[in-house]
Amino acid sequence: MICPSLVKIRITENNAFAIPLLMSADKAAHIVRRGPKRNKARIAFPWPIYSAGRLLGCFPLAWTDVLLRRLPQKI
Repeated sequence: MICPSLVKIRITENNAFAIPLLMSADKAAHIVRRGPKRNKARIAFPWPIYSAGRLLGCFPLAWTDVLLRRLPQKI
């Protein structure tokens, strides 16, 4: 399973807001190619976002809804 997040592609080039942890497509491809060589069943990156998602999955949906509503909105 490959779980990429925040890869710089044509769609993200025109964003008017900053995207933290944005990585190049080349770096993402390198990570994806390296995964099977290391016998990884799940290739997820960048690790801070993947870890935050896993942590949020431990809480009840009502709690995560409240937390996620407090995040800044894209304009």
